[in-house]
Amino acid sequence: MSHLNNQTHIYYYVLKGNQNILADERDKKRLLDIVLEVHQGHSICAFCVTDEEAVFLECAGDIREIREKARRVTESFEAYLDKRSEKDMRADQGLALTELQELPTGIESVLEYVRRIHRLPVKLGYVCRISDYWWSSYPAYTGVYQWEVVDQEFLLSFFDQNEEKARRKLRRFHQAADSGQNSTPQD
Repeated sequence: MSHLNNQTHIYYYVLKGNQNILADERDKKRLLDIVLEVHQGHSICAFCVTDEEAVFLECAGDIREIREKARRVTESFEAYLDKRSEKDMRADQGLALTELQELPTGIESVLEYVRRIHRLPVKLGYVCRISDYWWSSYPAYTGVYQWEVVDQEFLLSFFDQNEEKARRKLRRFHQAADSGQNSTPQD
């Protein structure tokens, strides 16, 4: 897999807020719109937005770039909340960067984090299957919905050069985790 090289930096990070800060689907959508505005160039490889947090996997130049983007997203989201009619109920709420780590560039590490991100709604009990959760990058990878914020090419290329074959292999990769099997992109 030549697309993982010394210039590729992959970051896992979490924007977390107070309980249920993102429970309203309009807020989830606005957050993703803000992320799209800030992340010109579509470097988000995977994401999941729950009621309390937004989790991302992103390719970037360096960690300072991620911190700056996270700052811009959280400030824009806070400004959005300030304009909402229920702002009195949300006066002390906002999102903050609570976790940030650079991943090893090995394919296994990247795929394990993608799987972890996509399985978050199941882990939290929101749904029984990852395909039932709307607010993650999984629907984009399966071709069900086109989230503009997701750069699918990077991850799909791990599975196959043919897009449809790559989507099928990615689904099998996630289904193998659901059934307790171990799977690789080449399976």
